Amino acid sequence: KWNNERYILYKQAYDDITIYLESVTFGAVGGSAISARHGGKVFVEGDITITGNCATFFSAYRNGAIYNIANSTTLSGTREFTTFAKAETNSYIQYGGSITGSATGKRYIVTGNSVINALGAGVTYFPGDVEGTTATGGQYL
Repeated sequence: KWNNERYILYKQAYDDITIYLESVTFGAVGGSAISARHGGKVFVEGDITITGNCATFFSAYRNGAIYNIANSTTLSGTREFTTFAKAETNSYIQYGGSITGSATGKRYIVTGNSVINALGAGVTYFPGDVEGTTATGGQYL
C-alpha cells in the first residue's frame, strides 16, 4: 500500500498482484502511469494529482482491473496524453469520483471484450480533447 507519497515513476500490477494507492502525485511517465496486466489489480483509495504528461494514464490489459469509486483526480495545468484510459483484452476499469483539470489526447479506448465503467458519468467524463472509442466487443458504461 502506497500513501501520501510523490511518485515520478509508474505503478504496475502484474500476474495477480494487487496494489493499493492512497493520495499519490504522478509526474511525467514514458508509458502508462497506472497499469494492471495479466490478472493484476490496482485499487485507488485516495486522491490522485497528475503533474506530468504520459502516454496512457490508466491501462488495463489481459484480465487486469483498475478500481476507483469516489476519490478525486486533479490535473495540474493542461496535461498531454495519447489516451487517458485504455482497457484491452478482457480487462476492466471502474472509475468514479471527480476529475478536474484539462488534457489533450483521446479520452479512452476500450477493445477486446473489455469494459470501462465510468458509473454513468458519460463519454466526456475522462479528460481529453478527442472522443473515446470502442471496438471488438469493448464497452463504455
